[in-house]
Amino acid sequence: GFGVTMVYAAHNLAKAFATNTLYAPARDTMTLWTSQRYCGEERHLGCYFEAVTNVSVQLVDADRRPLSLPSEREQDVAGIDGIMHDFGLQDFTHLGSFWLQAMALDFIWKPNRRSRAYIKHLQAQRPLRHPAIAMHVRRGDSHLAGRWMPTLDTYLQAAETMRAKYGVSTIFLATDDTDTARQCQALTIFNCSSLPIGRELYDVGASEAPEHNPQESAYDKWVETRIQHGEVDASEAAMHAIAEIDTLGHCDFFVGRLDSAISRMVLMLMFARQGPRPFISLDKPWAQPPFGIIN
Repeated sequence: GFGVTMVYAAHNLAKAFATNTLYAPARDTMTLWTSQRYCGEERHLGCYFEAVTNVSVQLVDADRRPLSLPSEREQDVAGIDGIMHDFGLQDFTHLGSFWLQAMALDFIWKPNRRSRAYIKHLQAQRPLRHPAIAMHVRRGDSHLAGRWMPTLDTYLQAAETMRAKYGVSTIFLATDDTDTARQCQALTIFNCSSLPIGRELYDVGASEAPEHNPQESAYDKWVETRIQHGEVDASEAAMHAIAEIDTLGHCDFFVGRLDSAISRMVLMLMFARQGPRPFISLDKPWAQPPFGIIN
């Protein structure tokens, strides 16, 4: 997904820091999450963000086709499908690998002028009131994968814990499910708001799905597949995600699922911008043993 692509980008930049090498994002490395309509020939991070360096290269395979951003899979090393974050910078290892990954993502997360204007336009319609809980509820297409997809009620239990401990009663919600956004905005126990984006774009039946879907769907409706089929505009979906992630990253507390790359990004940005913040993950910790695996 888009979140995984950005986590990999931060990971690659952090690895470049740690090995004293240059991270030069190649052109045509985000073709799935960029559209010709919006990005033209800039099918890479530069369509949405300021340039990480002043160097750009063209990577192609043996048939001269553009290569995509590598996933840094560590299957052969750890026996687990994921990427390893268990490294740090010389003289900064005491700060931990999470600190390094957060700083790398924050370094990349510099929306360009067009992206900033889009984000500010949406945020002006839903001003963020502090203190606020950043809440990420993914339902959308993911319920088709046989995963646990908690409903809003489950997240609100964690929010109640936050309110009891810190007195916070405002929630800023990011979600790909229209019904979840409506339910949150109708709450009386919390003041809940979300950005005014067209979530109908992602409606593939999640609202009627149970929290525990026992098996994968026979029909693939993942947003990536729908983008490839021309049903969803890649840049529209990417800009929705960028605006929501950026807004959540300015909140004060976090409730989500760290199994999700979007949730991990939000926690990383909050940390980079504000330092350690209270958070509750409904499933996994930041990384799993034995090597700090993110999958």
